[in-house]
Amino acid sequence: MKLREDVKTKLEDQVEEYHARYHEFKEKGHPFWPDIIFEDTIAMIVVLAAIVGLTLIEGVPLGNVANPADTGYVPRPEWYFMFLFQLLKYFPGSLEWVGVAVVPGLAGLFLILLPFLDRRPARLPIRRPFAMLVAVAAVVGIFLLTVKAYETTPATAEEAGGIKLSAIQQMGRNIFISKGCTGCHSLDGAGSGMPLEGIGSRMSTEKIHNYVENPQTVNTSSVMPAFIRTMTHQEVEAVAKYLSVFK
Repeated sequence: MKLREDVKTKLEDQVEEYHARYHEFKEKGHPFWPDIIFEDTIAMIVVLAAIVGLTLIEGVPLGNVANPADTGYVPRPEWYFMFLFQLLKYFPGSLEWVGVAVVPGLAGLFLILLPFLDRRPARLPIRRPFAMLVAVAAVVGIFLLTVKAYETTPATAEEAGGIKLSAIQQMGRNIFISKGCTGCHSLDGAGSGMPLEGIGSRMSTEKIHNYVENPQTVNTSSVMPAFIRTMTHQEVEAVAKYLSVFK
């Protein structure tokens, strides 16, 4: 009994000593408001001024001017937005606002409220099993949507056989393969038949476009079938831009 009282007294002394040291430290230290807030504000202003200064001195690199009439352009956001980009594909047309705002908003709100919805005691080895299960499912869902987005959306630029292809050129390559063109032509080490290596140096993009749409308008003796009825204008343009890189 005496040992228990001695231990209790010792613990109380340690707690009092801790509180005394804590109050002494607070008296000597800087208060969070306004000192620390003021210092953080000054640091943010300095960083912002440095970024603005570098922008004014070095400038901002810009890409090509956007062409709103170019329907062949394939947009692709940064990796951390790819799952939202893929989600948007499931809500086409007038339902885009659902995929952009409603579904992500409700999902985010549900995840925020999840710790308050699952307050059950820790009867299992995992605390709050329902909340943990939903959180894991959300992470897995985001991962799968991101992977699907990368599989279905070509990159803005990609290397193929040492040649950098833009998004529309990648689309042209996919159309070139899916339409069975490699059965009659060889290109980039694939296919059989008439080689198309160097076609970009022999024909302009416009001439390649016209040839693919209706070969007889360019060469009356050509036996190649016209693709004007089986491909859209945008698809033919993508193929033409793809073939034009082989010089």
